[in-house]
Amino acid sequence: MELFKYDNIDIIDILLGIAFNIIENNTLDEENKEKLIRKFKISLKELEELKNGELNNTEINTTDSASNLKIDTAISSKFSLLSIFSSQFSASSTYKADENIRKEVKKIYKFKNRDLLNMINSLIDEYTLLQNSEKEILLILDGLEKLNNIDDIFTKDIDMLRDLKCFKIITMPVYLKGIVDIYNVKAIDFTMEIDNNGEIKDINLLKDVITSRIENTELITENAIALAIKMSGGNLRQLLEIIQKASTEALDIFESDFIGTDEVESAIELIQGELDHRVQVNAPLLKSIEERHTVTKDDDKGDLNDTLRSGLVFAYLNGKAYYNINPIIKKNLERL
Repeated sequence: MELFKYDNIDIIDILLGIAFNIIENNTLDEENKEKLIRKFKISLKELEELKNGELNNTEINTTDSASNLKIDTAISSKFSLLSIFSSQFSASSTYKADENIRKEVKKIYKFKNRDLLNMINSLIDEYTLLQNSEKEILLILDGLEKLNNIDDIFTKDIDMLRDLKCFKIITMPVYLKGIVDIYNVKAIDFTMEIDNNGEIKDINLLKDVITSRIENTELITENAIALAIKMSGGNLRQLLEIIQKASTEALDIFESDFIGTDEVESAIELIQGELDHRVQVNAPLLKSIEERHTVTKDDDKGDLNDTLRSGLVFAYLNGKAYYNINPIIKKNLERL
């Protein structure tokens, strides 16, 4: 997620982010690192030269103002992504920090995503050759579903990610799970499984998450563990946050290194306070989800994604997507 700390992420950003990561964070020796960078620069230069004439035509067809046309075409025809390699900073840092560079790059590669994909795949082939190992590349894109306006990545552009020449694990918004099937992409549900009453089935797994992280389990009571699990809603990140805050509360407020239900309740109140404003803003949708546990075609997917991303709503596996509000915000919602 360090690569994508800006708005309006699209498939071009994703592909270039992968390329930058390969050339900057590989384990090759210095000689082979230089070979890999040189390979990428050559491919980049060839692709930009090949597409330069087409770029001007695109600008002519899509720009209404004659004066803007001259300016846009002049800038775009002179700009090269290769320029970011001359910076004192890394290519990924320069690309991430400079919005104008990103705009120019997207002018160059607009409607030419497949060419960019082929270039990235060529880079992957070169890296595989240079590393001279039986190991293969595993690409993990985790957290894309938390970004704004990301649906296009998992709908019209999912085939681009599918065709990257490496093994891939990519997290995605749960409400888009059914869509990717038509692109021959297998979506595997890793959400917690619940029973017909909406209760989490594998409580022991969540208990193991806690006890495996506490060296001396005598420092936390069974009741404290049970309460933390109940209020986590089966969300591992929130479960660990509750335990972490409870341990801090034990030391700072209760002046103890022992975690009981009082410490867990205090941690829960802290999280309730942190989420309260977002609960107020999204109250109508949250109340609807609490009542129906599902999403209809009339629901605003942007609002749903925002509540999932911010931890107000959790998704579960129950044969199909089953939604429920974060149990920690239940009291917040009851007051509205």
